[in-house]
Order: sequence, then structure tokens, then C-alpha cells
Amino acid sequence: MGGPFSFAGNLCGPELLCKWLFKDKASAEKLLRIGLEHTLDLVLMWKKHFGTDRIMTFTGEPYSSNQLISPKMFKEYSLPIMKKLHQNILDMGFKHIYCHICGEHNANLEAWAEIPMGDPGIVSMGHEIDVTRAAEVFPNDIIAGNLNPTLMVTGGPGVILQESKNIIEKGLCPPGQGGRFVEEGHASLGGRVPVNPSGGLLSRGHPVGATGVAQIIEVVNQLRGLAGPRQIEGARIGLAHCMGGDKAGDTKSCTVAILSA
Repeated sequence: MGGPFSFAGNLCGPELLCKWLFKDKASAEKLLRIGLEHTLDLVLMWKKHFGTDRIMTFTGEPYSSNQLISPKMFKEYSLPIMKKLHQNILDMGFKHIYCHICGEHNANLEAWAEIPMGDPGIVSMGHEIDVTRAAEVFPNDIIAGNLNPTLMVTGGPGVILQESKNIIEKGLCPPGQGGRFVEEGHASLGGRVPVNPSGGLLSRGHPVGATGVAQIIEVVNQLRGLAGPRQIEGARIGLAHCMGGDKAGDTKSCTVAILSA
């Protein structure tokens, strides 16, 4: 589902909504309230049928990007109502919100950080956003997305793989700082982003198909507090990433699983 601002834009059209922001604020604010009420009604329906532990709510705001409105207008109109939406969702008992920040929002990132996402939230974004800056603004949330969609059409598997790796590395630490990131213990047990507490393939070996299963087992044990001496204290969410099928670069298949406690 979209956010209230985008819902309002879909009702009257983005051009008319932008016009009302200047010339008929009462109508614009009324549409935003309708969008908020409708979205919350949808969430209540999902909660009634599925519960809060079986689904994750999704929100997105393409119409409030700076391609349509200014950062000042974002803070005046979109920010307050997104705060209300997300807080109401969390108050219903949902632990995490998956929010897609769509379009050019670089100037809005600090404002987005004021919006509650859950503990943690999952924040995805378009390729327009600087993922290194996003990692600084959302240090406690999971950052997803950021791959230019044109590459999915024009780029081959190798190009897509390399761009995905670049984005992941930028999200963990600034470009060129990977060595320092590891040396300072950020990827170790007790670090900011523990990576491979089991020792990974160097410790376990690589039995091909069983590797992916072993990754899931490790994440589940971490989330249940059953990992023994390699337990990550307070583990609440984990990501398993597995690629394979091609000796030349493991580009034939790719799976990513995100599990939460």
C-alpha cells in the first residue's frame, strides 16, 4: 500500500494535488486525512485476518519525492501524516514496517529518520538515493533496494551481480574502508554488523545445496539464542544470502532470506 500522500495523489491526480498544496490547502489536507484513514482500515483488516506475527505491513511514498514537491513541503505535509500512519501501525502490535522511499528523497532523508519504522524497520529505496548516506541516517534499520531498474533490463547477470555487491558494501561502510571496517571489529561478534559468526564456508565447507540450508539454521539458532559461544547478544533479525549455479561467478541463482525473532 502507498502512503497517504500518494493515496491522495492517486485520487485527484498528482498535478491537482500539487496545485491544491498552494491554492487550496483545506482540500489537500482533507485528502491526506482520507488517505490515512483508508490505509489504517486496510491494516486493521489484515490484522484481523492474519494477525500481527504473520505479515509485515508495506508503505511507500513516490508522490512525495522531490521530483514533485520540495523538501519544505515534504516536512509540512507528508512527514506528519507518515509519522501518524507508522505509529498507529506499530501501536496495533506490528513489530516491523517495510517502507519504500521511492524517487529522489536525498534532501528528505533526515526527515524520514523521524518516522518510526519498527525495531528494526526495513527501508528500501530507489537508485536515486545515496545508499552510503542512507546507512548513516538509518543505522538501526535494514536497508534494501537501491539497484537501478534499468540494469535489470539492459545489464547481464555479471553486471547486476557486481552492482549489487557494490551497494551492499557501501551500505556496510564507506567505499574503500572495508579493511578498516573488519580490522576495527565491526563485523565480529559484538560488532555493529556481525558477519558469519559460524565461520562461514571456511569453517563449514561448501556442500553446495546444503550450504543455503546451513545458513538458515545458523540464523534461526541465533534468533532463538541457541548459538552457544558464537551467540550474537540480542539478535532480533538475520539475513542469509546464497548464490550458486555457475563456477564462473555464481550468477545463475541468488536467494536472500530475512528472518526475525
